[in-house]
Amino acid sequence: MELKRITVNALKKRLDLGESIFLIDTRGPDAWNDSNVKIKGAVRLHFSQISQHLDKVPRDRTIVTYCT
Repeated sequence: MELKRITVNALKKRLDLGESIFLIDTRGPDAWNDSNVKIKGAVRLHFSQISQHLDKVPRDRTIVTYCT
C-alpha cells in the first residue's frame, strides 16, 4: 500500500468532482467537540482505534485520514 499526502484543496477538488473517497476523522473527542469544522460523511475513529475497526474501511475506494 502506498501512502500519499493530499492538500485540503486537492481533496476538495476531488470531492467536488464526485470521487468516492472514504474519510476518517482521527481527532480525539476534545478536538472533535471543540471544532466547528466537520466533513459531512466522514467516519470518526481516533487514530488509536483504526486497527480495531479495519472491517469498516472499504478496500475499493481512496481512503483519506485527517486530524487537527
